[in-house]
Amino acid sequence: MKETTFFSSFQAAWVVGQYADINFCNQINFRRAFHCVVSGMRDPELPVRVDSVLALHAFVEACKGMLMLTIMNEVENEDLVITVESIVGKFAEEMAPYAFRLCQNLAAAFWKCFNISERNDEADDNSGALVAVSCLRGINIILESICSLPNLFVQIEPVLLPIMQRMLTIDGQDFFGEVLEIVSYITMFSPTISLGMWSLWPLIVEALGNWAIHFFQNMLIPMDNYISRSTAHFLACKDPDYQQSLWKVLSRIMLDRNMEDSEIEPAPMLIGAVFRNCKGQVDQWVEPYLRITINRLHQAKKPYMKCLLMQVIADALYYNTSLTLGMLYKLGIVSDIFNLWFQMLQEVGKNGISVNFRGLHDKKVCCLGLISLLGLPTDHLSGEALEHVFKATLYLLVSYKNQVADEEEEESECKEMEDDAENGDEVASLKLQNLATENQKRRVQSSDETDDDDNSHDNDLQSPIDKVDPFSFFIETIQAVQASNPTRFQNLMHNLDFHYQTLANGIAQYAEWRRPNIKKKELRQGSNSLLLADVPCFLLAQKRWIEYHGSFRFHFLMEGNKEKDELVDPLSLLAPTMKLAAISVVLFLALLNSATSNGNEKEPEFGYKQGTKTGPENWGRIRKDWITCGKGKSQSPIDLREKMVRRLPRLRRFRTSYVPADAATKNRGHDIAVMWNGHEAGGITINGTEYKLKQLHWHSPFSLEMHMVHQSADNKTAVVGFLYKSGPPDPFIHKLERSIEKVKDKRDMEEELGAVDPSHASRRMGQRYYRYMGSLTTPPCSEGVIWTILRKVKTVSKKQLRLLRRAVDDDYENNSRPRQLINGRLIGLYRPPKHEN
Repeated sequence: MKETTFFSSFQAAWVVGQYADINFCNQINFRRAFHCVVSGMRDPELPVRVDSVLALHAFVEACKGMLMLTIMNEVENEDLVITVESIVGKFAEEMAPYAFRLCQNLAAAFWKCFNISERNDEADDNSGALVAVSCLRGINIILESICSLPNLFVQIEPVLLPIMQRMLTIDGQDFFGEVLEIVSYITMFSPTISLGMWSLWPLIVEALGNWAIHFFQNMLIPMDNYISRSTAHFLACKDPDYQQSLWKVLSRIMLDRNMEDSEIEPAPMLIGAVFRNCKGQVDQWVEPYLRITINRLHQAKKPYMKCLLMQVIADALYYNTSLTLGMLYKLGIVSDIFNLWFQMLQEVGKNGISVNFRGLHDKKVCCLGLISLLGLPTDHLSGEALEHVFKATLYLLVSYKNQVADEEEEESECKEMEDDAENGDEVASLKLQNLATENQKRRVQSSDETDDDDNSHDNDLQSPIDKVDPFSFFIETIQAVQASNPTRFQNLMHNLDFHYQTLANGIAQYAEWRRPNIKKKELRQGSNSLLLADVPCFLLAQKRWIEYHGSFRFHFLMEGNKEKDELVDPLSLLAPTMKLAAISVVLFLALLNSATSNGNEKEPEFGYKQGTKTGPENWGRIRKDWITCGKGKSQSPIDLREKMVRRLPRLRRFRTSYVPADAATKNRGHDIAVMWNGHEAGGITINGTEYKLKQLHWHSPFSLEMHMVHQSADNKTAVVGFLYKSGPPDPFIHKLERSIEKVKDKRDMEEELGAVDPSHASRRMGQRYYRYMGSLTTPPCSEGVIWTILRKVKTVSKKQLRLLRRAVDDDYENNSRPRQLINGRLIGLYRPPKHEN
């Protein structure tokens, strides 16, 4: 590595990497080799730097955690930026003793790179800014790995506070998202929110009001943390006045008619957070917040936004029922509000499932608001109005009960069977297979869900109502009515028909049965929190994720009548009209195939049959420019069962902006694709970068997969992947069947389709997804591709599957590349929080 010639350095970097997994008798030699690799990453020649990075990955994989982390303390700041993500990803469990020093080094590297980028700003050289962003991302990875160790955050905060104070101003807009993520971690996991962290509140609010509205979703978690975790300071401090500053910015946003509903979704969430966390202490804000909420409700277009605004009213009713109802009477809109609310509660889709207030949190907020009305005296709520509210409350409680039962049964059964399966219990595996078959039949009945894009919150926000049981609250309120006004209670019961009386009795019995179970669960959770106190946060989150979702293996139906076992989440056997459709979780996503960068080139010959000259294991040898297929370290597809899967707060709800555009069906020999050749079909946005849809195509490893391939203006690629299972025909494929028949067995033939709306291919795709950095899965296997794997599983008929398989060239019916090594990559998981799922 110390040779002066390019070729010698290039060879040395490669050779050192080959020796990484040798057991060195003298660890000093290991350290020397490691430092040589790190120094190679600063070599002026690109090939040397590339092979040095590859060698580094080999050292990370081979090295023991404590030794590697010790060596990391010896690495200089600039090199630390390059290596930290790989190191932290592999050794997160052992990160705690080194977290403070690593954050110090990264912070110092950030300031150095930031100052360089400031000096080079006029020269249009943004390399310093890019490295500075990498520093902040490295810090976030470290903070995530130690989030179960609150005292470490107290030590690290002073190191990072100057960065946050500077970068939350207009000077730091290039780093704003990453810095907000740091604020989120510290305000969430520190024992308390310090005055230093509170000094950031005015900066966040000022940025939101002036130039950072597109970061509003990123601001939601830290702003909610300030309100919910440091409520006393939020209420007491008058210089600055946090309540007043929040009101000014939220009222300005809510009253701005030029802002789209999707831009301002966090606003009603924050208003609700104020009412829920500050019960009895913000009476002066009930009227102003209700006025802007109702004003926005009149112009809201998206159903999800209407739900959020209606939940503000429900939160206000739970906060102070009389004050809120009096305000609605004062505005003369009581009838309008409740008619709209009841209408939204009763609105269902084709599958009989509610299309509004679909999350557990949404239902709970509405339940608490409606139940609060039941306790009002006659002069506040007439007997007729009481009956309407009572019936709506019963309906909502039953719906909430069924959804809770679904999730609790799912969690219990899946954990039990997963434990048995881990112990080699074949009976448990067979039971899971049988459950899969039963669940598939039930899920087919619920396959026409509405789009989850309007149905899930971005973040797991906590509040005091998390501990309130709506069933117990309902029974206590009704008992209070019976005790204070027996005649009113008797009239209510007398006017109810047999159906509603039965529901009321059922809810009462369920509340009594639930009461001791809640206490047991609280005790069990308290015990578990003590046992898991020292477990790294990402492992704890993964454990809870596994316990919640149960078994994650999913084997697709084979063609014909022969089936493989399909392991999916068990559903409860409660009335299907009262439950929200759930989705089986896919963990074994090893077969994610063939996304091309633009789909317009004629593909060179390569194959999928292993053991042949053109098989996947030989792609890197067929052509020199395909070497990445064999040497790359960020290849796709991957096995998502890896321990690297973790839930990441920085991931956001997945959004699309597809529009109809002229397209054509094309037989590319190895697959069937729908091409939008040069036509504007919209796309997706990831981390602020817009990616335009170029084409979509299907592959059939066992069942079927669909990949939607997107490109950015600077030719970067993002792929969105979908999985199918055997079931009813896919509506989008059905529309294309005739054109697919026309290009069958005719390589490179295209059939014009006219205008095709890509959203029809991706509708009802859900909000749960995996995210990782990978590659194209066909030669040249170029890396740097952003993969988004949707966990919602679509259905395809056997006839459609046969059509897509037989339309391609021979030997391409099963066109799946084997899964590739993780190599220390971070696999992000986004899912709506459990109580809002």
